[in-house]
Amino acid sequence: MTPTLPYLNCSQKESKRSLRFLLGALLLSGIAQGMTLVAVPWFIVAHSTSGELWNRAYLIITALILPWSWFAGKLVDSYRKKDIFIAEYILGGLTLMAASILCRMGINMLHIALGVFAYNYFLFNIHYPALYAYVQSLYAKEDYIQAASSIEIQGQISNMLGGVLAALLMGAGSFGDFFGVKLASWELKDVLLLDGMTYLCALVPITMIARDKSPRKKERRSGTNTTLEKTTIHRESVSFSEAIDYLRENPGLLLIGFASYLLFAAILVEGFYVSLLYVRVYFESGIVVYGFGEAFFSFGALVVGGVLAFTTLRNNESRTLDALILSIGLGSLCFACLAFWPNSLAFVSTMFTLGIANAATRVLRTSYLMQRVRHDVYGRVANILTSSNVLARLFLLGLVGHGGMRDEPRLAFALLAGVVLTGAILLTVARFRYMQKK
Repeated sequence: MTPTLPYLNCSQKESKRSLRFLLGALLLSGIAQGMTLVAVPWFIVAHSTSGELWNRAYLIITALILPWSWFAGKLVDSYRKKDIFIAEYILGGLTLMAASILCRMGINMLHIALGVFAYNYFLFNIHYPALYAYVQSLYAKEDYIQAASSIEIQGQISNMLGGVLAALLMGAGSFGDFFGVKLASWELKDVLLLDGMTYLCALVPITMIARDKSPRKKERRSGTNTTLEKTTIHRESVSFSEAIDYLRENPGLLLIGFASYLLFAAILVEGFYVSLLYVRVYFESGIVVYGFGEAFFSFGALVVGGVLAFTTLRNNESRTLDALILSIGLGSLCFACLAFWPNSLAFVSTMFTLGIANAATRVLRTSYLMQRVRHDVYGRVANILTSSNVLARLFLLGLVGHGGMRDEPRLAFALLAGVVLTGAILLTVARFRYMQKK
């Protein structure tokens, strides 16, 4: 009989089928997410007199993420991941469609756009820990880089398609006539309606994945079923003290997690704030340049995801850390290029390289954490590390929101380059300290 996986009530063969359906669902929801995260921030910046409103809103939303991430981590470890995915897609679809209806009723679209962005931002802190915890149960430990690469490839394909689609739809008016037909730009309410419908479509494949075991119930052996294997016993009470104790026992994990997350913190500040100001100040076709920059960012990530799927770094921690240092250093170089070279072609090409750096860092960091962190505390440990990332983002937003950097976004990119370089240095220190202990 084919052995069952420890956290799924299915065989290895059925787990591959679950992964295919999971990737299909993520493709659809990722397209909706990609459109939303290009259309909404651009709408807010384009319809405000300065970047100050968006900076303050983004700062407040990011600050609220800090307490939310702790609750989200506990939530992920308390419920079946499949149930979380289903709830996520139902709520996501209904929320976006409701936002579209409210826009058509004449309610202030700026406030609705801020609410939609906040909802998506909060959702990230449940979606990704749940996703990686579920995928962790589908793969053997030595295949975690392949698993993370598969998720990265799918995610970047959907984000690329969503970003390009949003840019084309909302910037259609700037293209003029198309075979004699005058193109009209879509409004935000139309994009939100399409996003909501796409989320609901993703419900079909997500219901086909294998149902993971409930962490709220203890596993018992059956006296009549001699083929039932032992599985990890999950505690009925899920508390953060267990995750904190786990990190205390593994201090190197905390330092490596914090340092490797600095690039991600800088990219979130860049993608949702600095780049929006950058393209508005230096380029005429703002939404088109921004949208295609995001698409090439995803394309770069797609390329590196495919390469890492066949990497020889599997289960080799020292090589993984070396590759992390190089990818974070590359990210710092990209930010420096944007600071000194404000050109539309340079922007798009640099975003491609930045996508490579970000995807490599994320895949390597995720596979490293999946190798080192126990399955039953993964959600809470991931969100503790996310909290450190949130604090870094608050620090960066406070600095780049300064009036001088809003007027001259190149200075903000120079700041981001320095912060990311600091992350590479910290990771280098952590790497050698860790290897000495080994």
